[in-house]
Amino acid sequence: MDTSSKHKLTISARSIWHFLAGVRASGQDTDQLCRSVGIEPDLLLEADARLPIERVVRLVRQCIALLHDEFSGLLYRPMKPGTFRFVALSVIHTNSLHEAVNKLVEFYNLFDNSFSLAIIQKNKHAELQVRRVEGRPVASTCAIDMLLGPPHRFLSWLIKRRILLEKVTLDFARHDYASEYQHMFYAAPILFNQQFSAIKFDARYLDFPILQTEVSVRNYIQRIPMDLFLPLDAGGETSIDVSRLIHGGIANADMYANLEQVALTLRLNPQTLRRRLKGEGTSFHSLKAQVQRDVAIHYLGEAGLNIEAISDAIGYSEASAFIRAFKQWTGFTPLQFRKDLTVPGHSRSA
Repeated sequence: MDTSSKHKLTISARSIWHFLAGVRASGQDTDQLCRSVGIEPDLLLEADARLPIERVVRLVRQCIALLHDEFSGLLYRPMKPGTFRFVALSVIHTNSLHEAVNKLVEFYNLFDNSFSLAIIQKNKHAELQVRRVEGRPVASTCAIDMLLGPPHRFLSWLIKRRILLEKVTLDFARHDYASEYQHMFYAAPILFNQQFSAIKFDARYLDFPILQTEVSVRNYIQRIPMDLFLPLDAGGETSIDVSRLIHGGIANADMYANLEQVALTLRLNPQTLRRRLKGEGTSFHSLKAQVQRDVAIHYLGEAGLNIEAISDAIGYSEASAFIRAFKQWTGFTPLQFRKDLTVPGHSRSA
């Protein structure tokens, strides 16, 4: 995923061609499927072509609904829609990331599918390993991407800070969309042709508490797979405090609308706050936009609120400005996003 452009989030077209391997194997017309979401099929054959995230999100949702499989035919056995929902609602009640990741691994392994997962802790390092199961083929190595990338993002989201990866190992040769991994894994070193696939990180992350709630998890599930493509802030103690204040301020007439107000509450000099946020890989502007985005997405799931009311609720004086901002954040207009919340297999009750 490329987030270098402020106005457009894109993903490698070749990675989507590989993602569709399971759909092709099932006998579905992938050309027609792509066209139904506004993607020209020939683009998937171009080495440098990139696709807008909003169309990819629609395509992924269509594939899940069509095959009734959250992995879209990539694994030996399908993972029925609702599987991730069950896992997410289970891990939210754990006390630490260590408990959460162990529960995630244990649950996946119950399905006896194409891979076995393990969390290995040694000295100061932890490694989430993905090993192939003999006799259980996969349609594409994209299945490994999905077993490393989304869990990394979800676990980071649970503790409200990006888990910085020390290394990513992959058990296959470098392929034609390998450069995408620099975006997917936030520039972590990538090693190909390894014995098994894994993400390696500092074991101290495992002691971090779970900071999300059942309500926020339900909203996360409702947005799938949107959060897998949106930028993930690095996070840190100061970032968490600032986000909490901004979030609370939205409910109180934008009480913490600027950095100076937040700095005063935290008893910090504005320059000190700015420096600390930079050290954690973010900024006040980025955190405020992320909170506004998440609150707006939550409100878009509420049928009784119109766009003007949502715009006003998150601190925009004009709906047009909110619509432009939301399009920059997600690739969708608010109305498009609300409509897509109700596509088959992804209703609000999901």
